[in-house]
Amino acid sequence: MLTTLAAAAMAHSSVNHVHDLTDDTFRGFVEQNDMVLVGFVLPFLPGFQRFSREYLEAAQVLHGSRVQFATIDCQKQTRVSEEFVFSRWPTVKLFRGYGNVKQYEGAWKTSDIVSWLTRQTLPAISEVTADSLQELKSKSDVVVVGFFAPGDKDSREAFTSVAEALHEDYLFGITGDEDLARREQIAVPGIVLYKNFDEKKNILEMPSYDSRAISAFVKAASTPLVADFHPELHVNFVNTGLPLGYILTESADERAQLSRLVAPLAKKYRGTIIFGLVDVKVFNSIADDLRLEPNKWPAFAIKDAVKGHRFPLLDQGQQLSEQALGSFVESFVNGELKPVIKSEPVPETQEGPVTVIVGHTYDHLVINNDKDVLVDYYTQWCGPCKAMAPTYEKLAQLYVSHLTGCGRVTIAKVDAEANDVPGDIRGFPTFKLFPAGSKESPVQYVGPWTIADFANFVRDNGKHKIDVLIKINAGDSKLIQEDHPIPREQV
Repeated sequence: MLTTLAAAAMAHSSVNHVHDLTDDTFRGFVEQNDMVLVGFVLPFLPGFQRFSREYLEAAQVLHGSRVQFATIDCQKQTRVSEEFVFSRWPTVKLFRGYGNVKQYEGAWKTSDIVSWLTRQTLPAISEVTADSLQELKSKSDVVVVGFFAPGDKDSREAFTSVAEALHEDYLFGITGDEDLARREQIAVPGIVLYKNFDEKKNILEMPSYDSRAISAFVKAASTPLVADFHPELHVNFVNTGLPLGYILTESADERAQLSRLVAPLAKKYRGTIIFGLVDVKVFNSIADDLRLEPNKWPAFAIKDAVKGHRFPLLDQGQQLSEQALGSFVESFVNGELKPVIKSEPVPETQEGPVTVIVGHTYDHLVINNDKDVLVDYYTQWCGPCKAMAPTYEKLAQLYVSHLTGCGRVTIAKVDAEANDVPGDIRGFPTFKLFPAGSKESPVQYVGPWTIADFANFVRDNGKHKIDVLIKINAGDSKLIQEDHPIPREQV
């Protein structure tokens, strides 16, 4: 229900320079305006209030510019929502006409939205003068300027190609003004990355430049030592594969203070751990995921998403010190910390053909053995998981009854909400096969949810190549007959 002030503002969004579109008005509005930023929203979802506040403020900041702001409620306006693909909610797309669409992938933060839109209205690369440099720097958190002699064709071409490739994320300028280079204390040729955080300025100086070196410099120098872990961008950090160090606080002042405190650690372990700040008022669900107690801040924890391990610093609510954090992080890097594992009780006996895995038995039953192990990651509230259970039981029974298969293949399941499991499980149910000898490279199953298809998948992708179907005679054929077809559907 729209009970918040932000939601009320959305309902009267014309006052706030945001247009409410419908199935009937959407296309015409997009085609009549040069640039339209559209927020596709589901107001009942968590995060809508925060998004609406930042989005409205961005619209007010850019009122009078080329960009028109709009929203469309996809719960009510179903025809439009069926035309587009949505990777998250809300989803924001920039339209330059109906057929030219670009998705915004940044944080729900006014300054980030404004900076991104500013880049869309500017050329990929701007000519910079002594008078315009400061103005260019004010338009974005990160601005990259190339200082090249007018005749340095190769460097200019390499720089321009990078600017065109990275225009979505960064603002680029170029100049041949030698006086400006001297004022900025830059040797020509040189590249400067200006930023409003950390050391404020990074310089790349090389005899000659190629696009690969420039691109690598820009991406590395523009990454903050201490990031902001916004909920909508968190998965991007998880996908790096690096452990994440979370600093959780309630106040902006405390986040600023702890950012300065942890910066030396972040610099020391750059490329090993990504450190980030969490506003628990915005991203409170992460605390439970990190096995931290609620409402005891500040707090710190490390998560290794690849292994599914959490390492909370247990002195919650106490003032975090540089010494305590340094010692904790060093112990983690040296492999001296034991993870806190969320686990259901270990079953005293395994009842039924499907092996039940819990957090404390995951490594033993899945990883540390020479079996091909098929794992069903499910949750108690998942309807498709429940519908699939009888078929999965019959599949497991085939291997239990198989003379060779019973010792070489395990059909297992784990409640991925009640137990810590490694990897990033994004839908339920998810099925992964861990082949013997290649446990580090599990194979995810994508196909029909039938006994025969699962059995063939295990045979084709497992090390032991067990074919349980070939051993079934006519009298046992009922084992592979589903009671009814199971639609393949995740939640």
